[in-house]
Amino acid sequence: LADKKFSKEEQEKFSKRFGDKATVSIKSLLNISKISVIEKKVMEAYTVASTLLKSEKEKIISKLKEIYSEADEHNNKSKEIIDKLIKLLK
Repeated sequence: LADKKFSKEEQEKFSKRFGDKATVSIKSLLNISKISVIEKKVMEAYTVASTLLKSEKEKIISKLKEIYSEADEHNNKSKEIIDKLIKLLK
């Protein structure tokens, strides 16, 4: 999503991981929202997640790393973003 596109292949991967209903919801959100609004919502979710138990945080970090490893694009910006999200959870 960092490239502001949600290709068919990305949609299939997203649907496989989160389900068809979540895929439809995220497509709608992308169509009506600016990326900055979406990024703000993600950061708000991470703020809430920071109050979780350590074991829950570790599960989230593990899942983030798994998703990142499966991603098609690994560039400096995506690495910075994943590192920032993990740092917020620690």
